[in-house]
Amino acid sequence: MTPDTAPRRGSSTPWIVLVASIALVAFAAVVAAQWVESQARLRRERATAEVVRVVERRMDTYVALLRGVAALFAYDEDVDHEGFAQFVQHLRLEDYPGIQGLGWSERITPERQGAVLARIDGTAPRLWPDQAPDRDRHAIVFLEPLDARNRAAIGFDMHSEASRREAMDRARDEGVPAATEVVRLVQEIDDEVQPGFLIYVPVYEGGDVPSTLEERRARLRGFAYAPFRAGDLFRAMFPDGFGAHLSIHDGTAAHPSHELFEIEASGHTGAPHVERVQIAGRPWTLVVRPRADAVSDSRVVAIAIGLVGGLLTLLAFRSAWAEARARERAERALAIEARHAQFRETFLGVLGHDLRNPLSAVRTTAQALQRSPGMDATTRRALERIVRSTDRAIRMVAQLLDVTRVRLGGGLPIEARPVALAPLLREVVDELCSTHDVRFELELDERLEVHADPDRLAQVLSNLASNALTHGAPPFRVSARAEDRVAHIEVVNQGEPIPPDVLATLFDPFVRGERGGKREGLGLGLYISQQIAIAHGGSLDATSEAERGTRFVVRLPLAG
Repeated sequence: MTPDTAPRRGSSTPWIVLVASIALVAFAAVVAAQWVESQARLRRERATAEVVRVVERRMDTYVALLRGVAALFAYDEDVDHEGFAQFVQHLRLEDYPGIQGLGWSERITPERQGAVLARIDGTAPRLWPDQAPDRDRHAIVFLEPLDARNRAAIGFDMHSEASRREAMDRARDEGVPAATEVVRLVQEIDDEVQPGFLIYVPVYEGGDVPSTLEERRARLRGFAYAPFRAGDLFRAMFPDGFGAHLSIHDGTAAHPSHELFEIEASGHTGAPHVERVQIAGRPWTLVVRPRADAVSDSRVVAIAIGLVGGLLTLLAFRSAWAEARARERAERALAIEARHAQFRETFLGVLGHDLRNPLSAVRTTAQALQRSPGMDATTRRALERIVRSTDRAIRMVAQLLDVTRVRLGGGLPIEARPVALAPLLREVVDELCSTHDVRFELELDERLEVHADPDRLAQVLSNLASNALTHGAPPFRVSARAEDRVAHIEVVNQGEPIPPDVLATLFDPFVRGERGGKREGLGLGLYISQQIAIAHGGSLDATSEAERGTRFVVRLPLAG
């Protein structure tokens, strides 16, 4: 080697650049592989979260239906087959696909066996299987709709089978809904046998849940229950498939013998993601395998990045890496927003549908029973209590919906239009006076007109006037006047003044005042009223003095 062809030992830059380039390419390949794996994991988690959301919401709906059935039997011991059939018909089970039926299983002592048999529909009612006569039975008395499958179950003593007995005893002892493990339903009367399970809701004498274990066992009347054919149930939950491999198992592990349902996915699937949920006190295991492609393989990505990365400059690599990091941050932000949106949707859906519909069904049923001829006074009073309690619960749900909209940034829906203030105030006051047998003094300027939602404005006045009736003393007064292009609506009552510490939190949600020993509602009426006033561009405040009484003032801009 001549001096002209030998490399110069003093120049180390090429070697430094080569080593740095190799290190950066290797680093890029490893990071890219990890990123791809994290994305695959995120897809698995999202797919699993969607399955969990669908399953939990649907099963919560069915448990709510069962609570409605339990309420029927808790407050009416004379329900017959025809009445129960009409009750279930009003629930419109066709709107809840996947449920095999709604039923009533009654605790039967040996001396009551004949009376219970007389209530079972059929030409030759019987209790089965046969057993020694000295043990209580828990036989199916009613089960609707009474199709061929459900008719086959009438009279079956479910407590005679170990899996059902475990769930029934757990529901009875804990006073909560309880699901069985995988069982074969007695409704399986043809060749297409599906795995099944049942959910029980206990019903006790007196309607409430006794405080001690001994009382719960002694006062048990029976169970509102529902059988489920797992195939029918989950096909109704996922009518168009799922786009991934999905299997649902009873218990804390995925085992073929405990499999409830499976959806096969075509093509290559990725690694499984396992999630466990509790359904009526029973653990279920969900296994999701999303479809995958070659790009999802981290090893393929690492090799590709390594080959291509050797040809890239340091600047191009750094730009690509910065872009990937920015995209990852954006996806995380979108995922967080999606979770928030899902929370709002789930919360409002549970309140707006899963709670109000069963409550409405209970109220409708109670009102229908009130009209039944020959009803004794005790039963009629119980039904009146049911209707009043249900109406109160529905009002609470409506209030919670309003609070949720405000707290989650949705705002209260307002449909404003020109409203003559005096006739509206007079109508609300007249309604309260007729229902509470009281008198309000009115001082109304007939010329006042505001741009407002009349229903929401009536809600504000009704809340304030009801608050005065509940916590105040006569005379009660409502006035409306104009001052500086602003309408001033005042609701005044006398009585004991509100203490300063209570007045400071008067418009806070879920803070209920105790005056005169009265506690009413959830403490949301004044908070919602203030939010309605604010939504109209106005305000609501309160003062309370011994000489001038308690005064609530709503200020709203005048129309025009």
